Amino acid sequence: MRPYLAILKDSVREAVRSRTLPFLLAFFTVVLAGVAPLGLRDETAWRLESGDLLDARLLLGELRRDEAKAGPQPGDQVLAALPADVRRAVLSTEADAAPVDAERLRSLLNDDVLTASGFYDEAAFDGVRFNRPNNAFGAPDEEAGEAERLLAEGPKSLPAERLGRLNRLLLSAAFPQAIAAPQDERVFLIYGPWDLPEDFTEFFAANLGLELNRSGVRFIARLLIEPMATWVAGPVGVLIALLVTASLIPQTFEAGAIDLLLSKPVYRTATFLTKFAGGCVFVGLAGLYLCGGLWLIAGVRLGVWDAGLIAAAGILVMQFAVLYSVSAAVGVLWQNAIVCVMASGVVWALSFVVNAAWHQFELWAEQDRPAAVVAGEGEVFQADVHGRVTRWEPNAREWRPALYPPGRRDEAETVIPTYRLAGPHFVPAERSLAALEIYSVSGGPGGTVRSTGSRRLYTATAANDWEGTAGAVAPPLTTHLLIRPDGAPLFAGRLGVYTPWAEGEGPEAPTAGMLAAAVQWIAQQTYPQFEPVIVPPADGSRSPSFAEPFAAAIDPQTGDLAIYAGGVLRLYRAGAAEPAAEITLYDADGPAGKPGGPPAVVVAAGERGALVVAGEGVGKAVAADGSVRDFAPVPGHRPRGFAADPQTGRLALATHGGPLWVGSIDGRGEIVTTDASAGGWGEEGALWIGSGPDEVTQLQPNGDGFREAAQFAPEPGWLADFHRLAITPLHYLLPDSVGLSATLSQLVLGGEVETQEAFGADLDLRQPLLTSNFWGPLIHNFAFMAAILALTSWHVSRTDF
Repeated sequence: MRPYLAILKDSVREAVRSRTLPFLLAFFTVVLAGVAPLGLRDETAWRLESGDLLDARLLLGELRRDEAKAGPQPGDQVLAALPADVRRAVLSTEADAAPVDAERLRSLLNDDVLTASGFYDEAAFDGVRFNRPNNAFGAPDEEAGEAERLLAEGPKSLPAERLGRLNRLLLSAAFPQAIAAPQDERVFLIYGPWDLPEDFTEFFAANLGLELNRSGVRFIARLLIEPMATWVAGPVGVLIALLVTASLIPQTFEAGAIDLLLSKPVYRTATFLTKFAGGCVFVGLAGLYLCGGLWLIAGVRLGVWDAGLIAAAGILVMQFAVLYSVSAAVGVLWQNAIVCVMASGVVWALSFVVNAAWHQFELWAEQDRPAAVVAGEGEVFQADVHGRVTRWEPNAREWRPALYPPGRRDEAETVIPTYRLAGPHFVPAERSLAALEIYSVSGGPGGTVRSTGSRRLYTATAANDWEGTAGAVAPPLTTHLLIRPDGAPLFAGRLGVYTPWAEGEGPEAPTAGMLAAAVQWIAQQTYPQFEPVIVPPADGSRSPSFAEPFAAAIDPQTGDLAIYAGGVLRLYRAGAAEPAAEITLYDADGPAGKPGGPPAVVVAAGERGALVVAGEGVGKAVAADGSVRDFAPVPGHRPRGFAADPQTGRLALATHGGPLWVGSIDGRGEIVTTDASAGGWGEEGALWIGSGPDEVTQLQPNGDGFREAAQFAPEPGWLADFHRLAITPLHYLLPDSVGLSATLSQLVLGGEVETQEAFGADLDLRQPLLTSNFWGPLIHNFAFMAAILALTSWHVSRTDF
């Protein structure tokens, strides 16, 4: 062993003595110095951000109602702080019909109301409660305690920032349906002593779907660091390392040098592998310097002590070792350092081109898998993860756009992204397609509601060639579109369950066919009217709401409803406003920032009870008598949603990971396939599943199981053949440099939990996660390297140098 240790030491020493080593370390130092000023700055959250004003028109209506009431009200205090001309405009008789400038209203509230030292009046806020049990605005006593402490100090004696915080708490507590509660803190991205422009972080958040909480801003910071490590320091460092180590193997096997080594008690193969290991050790030390510096910067500046950044050094070594194995093999054959570098460069370039194409094809294939499938009346629809809804055209044997923006069918553009889409639903009573652009509800450190989307109902029918028609705007915080057995829509969210009514119908219950009439009339209105079906239980506040996380479902046969809110399941009979049963499934003191228990976005309702499934594919089965038992249909998999058969009552539970469970409301069932991205029901109990890219398969009942009846997929084009016959074989023959870079990016960007919080996926299980195959590229590249080293070792053992 001692001779080999000496060879290893000599190899490292030879690389360290190279003139390029100082340049490599200097380059890494410059990269670290450029990244080091990036950091976070905290301040108390008190201003209204762009997503905090949930419904401007609703807020103005609340202000007018408060002004009409006897005695001092919170709305009176808001109006008093606003400029006189604005106050007159809000209270004018034309205000209901006038358009609302939400951004200007938000600016006025920030500048005039939240900064007013006389905003608080004890009589006006006498009926306002801060402490709302199991809500999404923080743990039960946190908000109340903070407001009471600030009030005890005296509003007029508070500094500007703390006064703004008090007024912000008062405003959101008085109008919780229109204004979201504040986060505990506001996080800014800084570079050295300078704050980066808010527009910069908002741009990233809007384009990536990030939440502007601590995890979201931290993710943006790491996103700025990632290219430096993955595409600058990594490739440049590997290139320099190849130049430094290219001569190690050729010099070893030159005449004279190899004779001296073989005169000692060593084996040729072991000598070759030891020299190879020496080059890798040199790169490992340099990579550890770079990744250790990034780890230290992330810990000190971003507050993230992530061991994954240290582990990234191992990925850099793997990137080098794969190419160095090629260099070593060529060095043994030709004993020429220049040829070694050229061969490694050719393999690297070819690998990059082939694998960039292969990964792009794979990404397209994954994105083209149906995220939702609905069928009925001879029609089949599917929606992909981009929100493109398409209909199968049997004559042309292709998917054609449906629910597309007016006049833009040929562009096949999306109406709304699927993870913010409630639906689509096929409504047999009207032979129409319906979907709702919902609020994407998520949570920051304090459980703050963050939301986007127009809450607008979209419908399409065969009469208008399945073109999307914009209809009713649902109440604030609506997250679910439910369709009653008679075809009427229900908007379900934390403010309750509502249904729109058409002009002239008043508060009477909707009838079959009401959906089309409501859409035609309400589409021209600025804000529709709703009939409450279920309202949240009274909690002593001005505007009660269901706790978060929230989920709802309807029995398509009976119209019975199930609402899951804050760990409590409530079962409602059709037409009833009060629950027939109320069962606590999870303790109210759930995970930090989520006091209402684990998120469960998938709920199924029926006459015999309800099913609730949480994030790890396990949940609870609730019987009609209120008894509860554990329910684990797809353990270890993130659920996407239930689909209920309106004819038989059978359920299909789809996941993001592939398994599809089919069973009944009592929780009995089985997994019928392990590779389905979506599931839905059609006529005669047929099950329709998303089985591949742009592929939907119809399964017909067959005894206790199902049999494949038909498959709907367009003919593969030349690109698919090129991918299958040319790109894929080359992908498996060459090292996967692109996949290895993606693995490195995954380590730099952080763990799954923080990524979920950054993307708001921790409270909405319907939202897909950013996932990547961590181990696949490592195994692929290790296999390539091992094969090259094995062949080279065999050649070394049988060649007389």
